[in-house]
Amino acid sequence: MVWHVKPIHALAVGSLLLCAAAHGEEKLLDGGFELSVPDGTFPTSGFWTPASAGPGAQAICTTTAARSGDAVRTNGLWVFTGFEREQWWVAPFQEVSAYTGAVFTASAYLRTPPGEPWLSGAQASIRVEFLGNGTNVLAAAQSAALSAPDTNWTRFEVITAPAPNGTTRARFVCSLAKPSTSDGVSIVNFDECSLHDPREYLSNTSYEQIYQRPPLGPFPTNWIGSWLGEGGAVAIRPVGETDNVLWQFTGSATNELWSAIRQQVSASPGTAFRASAYLRTPPGEPWVPGSEAYFRILFLNASNTVLASFQSATLAAPTTNWTPIALTTEPAPETTATVRFTTYLRKPETSNGISVVNFDDASLLEVSMPGVRVSTRAVGIEAETNQGSFELRNTGTAPLTWQLAENLPWLTIPIASGTLAPLGTSNISVTVNRSGLVSTNAIKGTVTLQTAIT
Repeated sequence: MVWHVKPIHALAVGSLLLCAAAHGEEKLLDGGFELSVPDGTFPTSGFWTPASAGPGAQAICTTTAARSGDAVRTNGLWVFTGFEREQWWVAPFQEVSAYTGAVFTASAYLRTPPGEPWLSGAQASIRVEFLGNGTNVLAAAQSAALSAPDTNWTRFEVITAPAPNGTTRARFVCSLAKPSTSDGVSIVNFDECSLHDPREYLSNTSYEQIYQRPPLGPFPTNWIGSWLGEGGAVAIRPVGETDNVLWQFTGSATNELWSAIRQQVSASPGTAFRASAYLRTPPGEPWVPGSEAYFRILFLNASNTVLASFQSATLAAPTTNWTPIALTTEPAPETTATVRFTTYLRKPETSNGISVVNFDDASLLEVSMPGVRVSTRAVGIEAETNQGSFELRNTGTAPLTWQLAENLPWLTIPIASGTLAPLGTSNISVTVNRSGLVSTNAIKGTVTLQTAIT
């Protein structure tokens, strides 16, 4: 026999609040230019890309462009146009991963250095561009402009609109332009550039920040690794690539089955997440048949006891194409204190050989969920049994009253109403009376579930 629970009324309450103060990732690397050598050349950290109208317009890293002269922040960006009118703009930039719906906050400090030239009509600003898989700009947001000489450092900021569909990257631009019909030079300084994603819970999501971990080598900061035997992981820039990836591998012996890299951050009960990453098998590297790569999201309490677990789809066969994989969790259970994001690579037990996989652009974003969520489901009761059950779950943050209205002569629900606490569950039993049922086919019926917020 099969019967169905059918929701006809569900009242939603407010969406989850996002807390930028507690979470959020800084997307830029070398935003203060401290990872570059202040030798009067373009920033040497490798994270910035030059762009200008001709070689006379440039951006260079110097100590004279620094906002602070203390021992920690000593560098800044000295940006200037060329003298010729054709060399009228300069726009060094940095590209980072992004996603549809992203809302970034961009900021930087700007000034005109004392005693340096500035043409009337020149403007300096910061700009954020959202791009798709190609080079096309899908949307852009620009800060107010510094349009007159000012030797005082001023913070400029812009908050973007949500990134449009198809967004895969964001570009942070330090922009300086003079009138395209003017000869002469304009100069501006940039320092402490920032591009912040308040929805992102993970840090170092693209594995660009590393430290040396002997004997493995470069390991991504903010991440913790576990593995068997000669397995492990490193964050490296493969040949032909422009950015780091996570290079994760098993050992070759039969008992060196897995490696796992994780990051754990604080989380609140009721919070739901969208987790994602890109996976591939690197060209020319080994893969043991039957191996699997995936990621998993765990909710844990203050004692590190696992309360709930969600596993992504798996990469189960070699592919050198980057594959996006994503999942959305249920709201975190009561007593949740932390959430853990773990990348896994496993090979079959008793198998010799090494498997290698790459992860990149890992992400754990807080998402809004309805205050109440009820799904239609079929509950099967086998022919030889007279009892069945199903679970009601309140995924919201307010008490939920419920009532089951059944009009089936062969079905009884002993407890047909009640109240569920926020994030609470209840197991509902049903009883089938087979008297008078002579059909050998499955019998179906519908039970109505009514809900309301109290």
